[in-house]
Formats: sequence, structure tokens, C-alpha cells
Amino acid sequence: MGESPTDARNSAVVATLQNNRARLVSDYQQKVAGQPTALNGVAKQYQDGAQRVAQIATTVDKMPDELKPDWHGDGYNSFSGAIKRDVELTGVANALAKLGTELSNAGTAVQTAMSAMDNVLRNYDSKAPAIATANDQAAANKLGVDSATSAAQISNTLNTTLGQIADRLRPLVPVAQAGHGAGLPVDIGSQQPPTPGTDPKRVKAWWDSLSPAQKQWFSANYPHQIGALDGIPAADRDTANRTYLKQYLDNPANAKDPQYAATQQLYDRLAQSPDHLYLLNLDPKATGGRATVAVGNPDNANYTAVIVPGINTPLSGVPANITRAENLAQTAGALTDKPISTIVDLGYESPQALKDGGTPSATGGWDAITKADAQAGAPVLHNFVDGLRSTNTTGSDTITMVPHSYGSLVTGLAASDPKSPLAADNIVPLGSPGMGVANVDKLYLSGGSNDPNVASDHNVADHVYVLAHPDDFIANSPGGVLNSRFGTAPQSAAFHASVINDLEPPPDNQLAGAHTSYLNPDPRAGAPTNTSRPIGDLNAVANVMVGNGSKVPLVSGRGK
Repeated sequence: MGESPTDARNSAVVATLQNNRARLVSDYQQKVAGQPTALNGVAKQYQDGAQRVAQIATTVDKMPDELKPDWHGDGYNSFSGAIKRDVELTGVANALAKLGTELSNAGTAVQTAMSAMDNVLRNYDSKAPAIATANDQAAANKLGVDSATSAAQISNTLNTTLGQIADRLRPLVPVAQAGHGAGLPVDIGSQQPPTPGTDPKRVKAWWDSLSPAQKQWFSANYPHQIGALDGIPAADRDTANRTYLKQYLDNPANAKDPQYAATQQLYDRLAQSPDHLYLLNLDPKATGGRATVAVGNPDNANYTAVIVPGINTPLSGVPANITRAENLAQTAGALTDKPISTIVDLGYESPQALKDGGTPSATGGWDAITKADAQAGAPVLHNFVDGLRSTNTTGSDTITMVPHSYGSLVTGLAASDPKSPLAADNIVPLGSPGMGVANVDKLYLSGGSNDPNVASDHNVADHVYVLAHPDDFIANSPGGVLNSRFGTAPQSAAFHASVINDLEPPPDNQLAGAHTSYLNPDPRAGAPTNTSRPIGDLNAVANVMVGNGSKVPLVSGRGK
């Protein structure tokens, strides 16, 4: 027997109600999933662990005082200091307690959402029979829409809450991973990383002694400090510095910092080449900003070049120098099948002789022609290069310093101590106003020596190649004003270096242009590379970098 028209209408309304409820339940299961009891159980484990660690911390903290009546002298002092310095268990307990609290918050958020969804379903079920009896299609549709809207609001609120909890959990996660299996975090030793400037060999030994979980903990909790330490592998420094970079940019309190916009520009530049750029140092809080970026991993490179920028290079100038480093990497890469790395190292306060727009700075530009910033930056550069040596894994790495302008003064001073040679093989100063020494014999390079404290036996004069465009007004300062402050002009015969016979800049590249055009693509297509004619500066530096210095044409009678 067929349905009556009335039965058919009733069936349509019932079908609408049933379909809407089925979708509501499906969304409920997909968008409000979770097991509050499981989350609360894990939360309790961490809270119990925090209590146990706190009890241990209290016991350990009392040990020096309990020993003191019977123990005096240097031994006691060393023991007491070690406990205070190396066992900061209270901090671990606090981290575990926070993790437990956040997991408990997550469980509460899921339970609240589930209860709200149960109310939506109960409301739906209470209204559906009357709508079916009244055969009200419009009411059936409206009940479905209203219920779906309420469910979406519940889901969105839960997602927002869980996202906020996740942000607070993220720095605590390494603690949980470190304690996997035991329910407690692994002993992290000293809560403080080595201080800046620590011997890279000591830093490397400390880092190598840590487990993967310990390294992750330090990177998550001390990203700025870990990222700045020479002696830590490039990949690990990059991870820590990118964590710090994101934290800095995400902090609204930093938005008014002088270098905030430049830091954002650096973030964007790194994002353009995420696979081959390594952020080895970052300090947007320093005057002018600091950053060190490698093109290619220097730990795996047989040939490494370190570009040290000159004056008027604040943090905002690093992206352009990354492009120069990429130019050099591409040129050098065509000359060898071995891995290479080119690094931009703005690790010192670059003097700002000009403000934006080219107007004189508050000091009238004279800050750029004193040695103060170079003297402060030289030991930092020296330590950085030591760090490159200590983390390189090839066993046969060659490091070439490529300082530009004032950066050559920083490099020269870093290499001026015979008792502590710079751990580099070559120096190619570009547009140098002077390197702080009288001649090349006052520069000390350890080359490939396994002991950076012993100068190599190679002739340093054969490993310093000078590039100075004829129209470079800094390298060829009128009356030698800058050279008189910074030492003998490196391109002069008195300096005894090898002076490269470089291409002259194009006619429209005069004065300041000539000084800033180094390491840009050669302006002349098909520039010659044979030894009978001048060579472009990119090719010249690249050849020195990969050990082909004999192929670089030199100026006759100068520095030879």
C-alpha cells in the first residue's frame, strides 16, 4: 500500500531532522575529539614528578649546610659552588609543574566542550518530535542550522583555547621528552650555557657531552645564548637562532625597537632560501644589530669564506650582503666539486658615518675613522673563526677572510697577535683603508695547523691578496688620511702583500659606487679569467678561496 501525501510530507521532515542530527554528531566526533581523563592522568604524572624533583632539590640544597660544620676549605667551597651552579633542580620542578597544569587545562577545555555539545544534542532531541508532528519543514531546517552554529562556536572556542595552551606548552616539551621513560627530566647539568667568548673548544666539548634531549632542552630554553656560542655546530646554532628570531618578532614589546623592522627583513630574506642559509648569530638588541648568516653549512665545507662588512652596515644591510655571499658561493662552486660555504659575519658594531639618506651622523662621521669599534670587534671575530675550525668535520678545511672596508681593520687587528694567530689560511681585503699593521709580516695566520696557538709555517705574504678599485675613495683616501690612522695602505708596495690586477669599475661607477661594488656580478659579460689580463673581483676571490691563488693576476712590481 502506498504512502499518503501526508505521510510523505512527514517522512521528508523526519528525514531532514535525522540527517541534520547525523551531521551534528559527526561534527561533534571530529571537532570535539579527546579524552579528558587521559589528559588529566598525564597531567597528574607530571605534577607528581614535579613534587618529587622539588623534594630532591630541597635535599640537595641543604647538603652544603649539613656538611659545613665538619668540612672547611677549598674542597668544601668548590663542592658547594658546584651544587649551586650545576644542580638547579628547582627550575626543573617548576617546569614540570607548569607542564602538568597546562595539560590539566587542556583536559578541562575538552571536557567543557564535550558538555556543551551534549547540551546542544539534548536541546535538538527535545525539539525534534514536536517539529516532526507539526510537519514543519522550515522549523526542521532552522533547528539544524541553529544547532550547527552552536556546535561550530563550541569547536572554535576549543581550538582557540588549545592553541593558547600549545603556545605555553611548546618551551616545556623538551623537558617532557628528556624525561621520557622515567617520568622525570634528564639531568641537564648546568642550567646556564657557557658565557659568550668562551674558548670554542671548551664549548664544543660541553655540547658534545650532552644527550640529544639535553641539547634540545638548552636550545628551547636558552635559544639566544646557544645560538651565539662559537663551538656549537652550525645546524644547532641555526635552530636556536631561528627560535629566538621568531620569539623576538612575536613579542609586541619589541615592536618599537630600532632594529625591529630590520629583523623582520632578515626573517623574510632567510625565508627566501630556507634550505641553504644558516643563521649563526643574531642580536637585534645590540647597537645597530648583529647577525651572522652562512650560505651552505661551514661544518661540512672544505672551503669557507668569511665576509666581514665595513662601515654603514647595520642589521638592515645584512640581506644585501647575503646576496654577495651567494654570488661568491656560486662563483667558487663552479671552480671545485668540493663543498663550500660563504659567511656574512656582522659580529661587531659597524660604525655609522652616515645616517639614512646620506646625511652625516651625530658624530660627523669621525666615528668611522677611529679604531674603537674594530678593537672591540677583533676578539669577537677571532673567536668566531676559532669556532669554525673546531666544528668543521672535513679534516681539511681552508678558511679565507674577505673583509670589506673597515672590516679589514677588524680582521687585521684579529690577526695581529703573534701569540694568538687568526685561525685562517688567507685574507683578501676589499677596499681597505688599512689593516691596523705596518705590513703583512705583522699579520699572523695559523692556517691549517691543528694548534691555533701556533702560527703556520707558510709565508703570510703569499696568502694576503689585496683588491682595491682605482676609483675607490676609501682605499685610496685623499692624502692617505685614513691610512695614516689605520696603518700602511695594503695595496702599497710597502705593505708587501699580493695586489690583484682587478677590472676597473664601469665609467658610471665612481667614488662611493667603486667602494661598494665588490662581490657584485662582474659588470662586463664574459669577463676574462686568464692570467694575462685583469680578472673580475668575484673570480679573484673565488680562486683564492679554493686554492687557485696562482691563477690570479697580480699588479707588476707591487706587493711582489
